[in-house]
Amino acid sequence: GACRVHSRLVSSKGLIRDRGTRRTRTAAMFSNCCCDARENRPGAVQTLGALSVMEEQRQYAAQPADAMHTDSAPSTKGEITATLTKKTASEELGLRLEIFDNASIYIAGFDQRFSSAITRWNESAEDHRRIRAGDYIVVVNGRRQVEAMQKQMMDSETIDLILGRPELFNVVAEKNGKPLGLSMRYEDQGSSLVVIRIDEQGAIKAGGLNVELGDRIVAVNGKSASSEEMLKEIQTSRSPELTISRCPM
Repeated sequence: GACRVHSRLVSSKGLIRDRGTRRTRTAAMFSNCCCDARENRPGAVQTLGALSVMEEQRQYAAQPADAMHTDSAPSTKGEITATLTKKTASEELGLRLEIFDNASIYIAGFDQRFSSAITRWNESAEDHRRIRAGDYIVVVNGRRQVEAMQKQMMDSETIDLILGRPELFNVVAEKNGKPLGLSMRYEDQGSSLVVIRIDEQGAIKAGGLNVELGDRIVAVNGKSASSEEMLKEIQTSRSPELTISRCPM
């Protein structure tokens, strides 16, 4: 049967500096093949940093799943707060962000090669309050809408953040001849696959697995890799083990 493909993307409308047009894809795994929709649209993955697209591909890498652990220190549903102070409003934060919905902003990685508000925060903060790859930004200066959060990070010298530590867990999808039954959005050089649809007839539903819309697959069979590499691993594995990252807020 034909693969069903969704192509609607969340646009940043230019609130973050463009680093060139990035290719974003939507993979539909509703049949035994996997199709993707290829569109040249800016804004699905935004970068706050001083690197070109080619430099980002070499320098930015999300931490492996075992490095994206939750805190042992007490918190409210994995919530932490941080206050970043720029030297000037135009100072770069050096964050690599993946944005696929209007609920939160995913921190895919950050550049530690130069001093920035985030590196200064992490150098002075206690370990359980440091910002990590894999965290979710959910509030910026009291704003919860993604475009408003982006604007605050771009324009403000003082940035009050509320972040959610990811809930990380593994599920094993026994295909047993079924398609996986997920439609996932991803970016060519991204570090996760975002679930945007779950098919009632797929292996995920049939197995009663704990997968929800908005979840991110951050590793497959214990390996963190690029989005495209993880997608290939899912396709070729009969029983892929998926490491799921879920925003707790």
